[in-house]
Amino acid sequence: MGCHFFACDWTGVPLKNHKFYLPFFRSGKWVKYGHYLNWQCAAAHAYYLSETSQISNLHDTLMQLNEVAGYEVQAAPHFSELSHFGGELSVCQFKKKSTYRADALTAVLINEQGDVQEVQLPAVDGSHVTSIHGALNDYRFDEIELTKKSKLGKDVHVMMLTNLQSTADINASSAIKGVGVNIAGRVLMTCCKGPRIAKNYSNLTMEDFKVLSGAVPPKKRPPALTKCGLPPDAPPQAMSKAEFNKIAAEMKRGMAEIDTSLEDVAAVPPKKRSRKATPPTKKPTAA
Repeated sequence: MGCHFFACDWTGVPLKNHKFYLPFFRSGKWVKYGHYLNWQCAAAHAYYLSETSQISNLHDTLMQLNEVAGYEVQAAPHFSELSHFGGELSVCQFKKKSTYRADALTAVLINEQGDVQEVQLPAVDGSHVTSIHGALNDYRFDEIELTKKSKLGKDVHVMMLTNLQSTADINASSAIKGVGVNIAGRVLMTCCKGPRIAKNYSNLTMEDFKVLSGAVPPKKRPPALTKCGLPPDAPPQAMSKAEFNKIAAEMKRGMAEIDTSLEDVAAVPPKKRSRKATPPTKKPTAA
């Protein structure tokens, strides 16, 4: 009772939240459009909207989608493959098929000696997990989210991938101190843009890492997209005394003009309307 639910605009699947969206260019600005199961469903809907002539800037839309997702998004399968549309895939099977990754993941590797370098991790069988194992020289890894409020922007979850059960020597890097746990062995720094999906990561470059470590200041970012299509309100600006006096004088002058017009109307007596008297209704006579 009292809960709100959403449905994916591509699959019709019920959603707990509506954080996945399609960037849509309208009235000279990019706005959020729709609710989706993942970024891939948003891309599939973009192709459909283009094929049905509902949008004309498909290339720009997909480029903007890649920007907010943090990687090159591939379109999900057609919704007709789902069982509730007559297809053969369950929702879980559809989600697994739609999140198949073929792009190389950019991440930052910190080795045991504390050296930092940018690496490219190729996708293997639709995922980057195998390449992550290879980069860490370990058979397993844990996800550690460093902070809820990232310097890289809103809804960017900064992730540290490492094996917390590793028996290797403590990592010598000063860039990952203050995490609250001792980090042993290698570390991969990556991120997730939008809602967190386990073992599905967005690109994190060396430039991003420098911002996180404080080596360079964060870049000035454009206003965030909103559902209503308007950027967040700017902070209020103080008004000077001269500006206030000017506005107050204009308001007083306007009110004086209204008072004068009301007095002129009151001075003119209303015209009497002549009408014939209505004869009284005859009472019914008693039988």
